[in-house]
Amino acid sequence: MIKPKKLINSLYRTKETSFKSRYNKIRLDRNERTINYNQLIIDEIKKTITDEMLMTYPEPFPLYEKFEDVLNIKKENLIFNLGSDLSIKSIFETYIEENDKILLHDPSYAMYSVYAEMFGAQVVKQEFEKDFSFNYESFIDKIDNSLKMVIFENPNGFLGVEHNQDNILRIIKKAKENDVLIVIDEAYFHYINTTFIDYINEYDNLIIVRTFSKALGLASCRIGYIVTCQININNIYKVKPMHELTQFSINSAIVLLEHFDYVQENIVTSLESLKYLKEELKQLGCIYSNSVANFLVVKLGIKNEEKFEEEISQKGILIRRNFTQEFLKGYRRIGISTVENINQLIEIVRKYK
Repeated sequence: MIKPKKLINSLYRTKETSFKSRYNKIRLDRNERTINYNQLIIDEIKKTITDEMLMTYPEPFPLYEKFEDVLNIKKENLIFNLGSDLSIKSIFETYIEENDKILLHDPSYAMYSVYAEMFGAQVVKQEFEKDFSFNYESFIDKIDNSLKMVIFENPNGFLGVEHNQDNILRIIKKAKENDVLIVIDEAYFHYINTTFIDYINEYDNLIIVRTFSKALGLASCRIGYIVTCQININNIYKVKPMHELTQFSINSAIVLLEHFDYVQENIVTSLESLKYLKEELKQLGCIYSNSVANFLVVKLGIKNEEKFEEEISQKGILIRRNFTQEFLKGYRRIGISTVENINQLIEIVRKYK
């Protein structure tokens, strides 16, 4: 038997052994968009599906132009990938060698740790506090020239909490002083309108990672992108696959950007739903994170987990399993949805709390 290389042989990942469709369910488990699109957007995307579109290799250049027109992100500072997963992987492929040290906060997006192990990097972690606050001083103190890369999410992808802009700038500056790469993951930035893109040319060690899967709601299209200074783009381009996106993804993204007002409406609706979910959980006496995104983590205090799981399954409600991290034990992550769907979940929680 041909064995994989040592780093892959020692890498453990849980493999799905059964298939259950998530379609036609109340999907509160993966921070996806759960509020339907305006029909205009669906119709416009359908119009782009032609014989030639299906038969021809993808042409991403119009999407690069659309980004420049709508989002004011220049082509030379931009590169697309199939989801933020591959955006992150391309950064590791470009910059990380075996035994390089990486600084992460914990919890963070799981693929950062996976890629670190895959490329043989050493990981240093700074945990959030039990009240979901973060010790910035301790994190900044860990940044020195022994590191190769620092990764920081704003808002945090597990807890949904927003970080103070001044503190993140301190992290970027400390990384720059020590010649360390800093990756800011802005997967949920649309919900807070705080971004560090304006600093990419001032700090050549700064890389921004974003996705179309969250606020923009195109999770199935797998559209991720990187924004950084031109020299970094040129380096990351060297590991780019032949075709970074499918034509369907390109067309769908263009349609969405052409009707960006509908995207902004969805963001407003999502935040209203988040506020409603918090109010309902507060009435039940639940403890939850001060999330600013389209989800939160909450300690539901369920007395009979087995019966609770059975009932939400019968009602077609999907929420994440309980966390295993020590300071998150007893907490679950719950995404937002319509008021009607939230009420269905709250009714069951009330029954078993």
